[in-house]
Amino acid sequence: MTPTRKWVPKDYVDEVTPEPKAHPSDWLIPMTGGRFALAPNELETEEVQKKLRLLAEGERVSFEWVDEYGTIGFQIHEDMTWTFDPPPPRGAQHFYLMSDFDVFEGNPEDFALLMVGSEDCPGTHEVGCFTWCTAAVVYEFRGGTFTEIGEEVGPP
Repeated sequence: MTPTRKWVPKDYVDEVTPEPKAHPSDWLIPMTGGRFALAPNELETEEVQKKLRLLAEGERVSFEWVDEYGTIGFQIHEDMTWTFDPPPPRGAQHFYLMSDFDVFEGNPEDFALLMVGSEDCPGTHEVGCFTWCTAAVVYEFRGGTFTEIGEEVGPP
């Protein structure tokens, strides 16, 4: 499975994160007078959403990416053995139950152990697979678009 990379402004990443977009520039909102603003986090309160962040030429914004691999099947058999079909994609680092996003683990084996013995077995389930970045990427705003500058450097 080839992942689809999507982006979210770093400041919007939290336990609950807005839906990532295909490119950082997809977070831009054209304003009057040729200005642009960063789209608000739709998960924030209405009051916060009304406070748009106007961007200046050359302004830098950090974004985080997620590689989405889609879904795979997961089956717990009567004897409590389990299988993924197809196998988990190479590179995927997080696995979650599509019907309950709180059922989440960092690798397929731990996900399976979490599921075996639950009220959901035996049974067949749909599992989402993704990888979240480990470092943000800095983009610079110029001419109505974001251009990648490079990976964010943290404190030493």
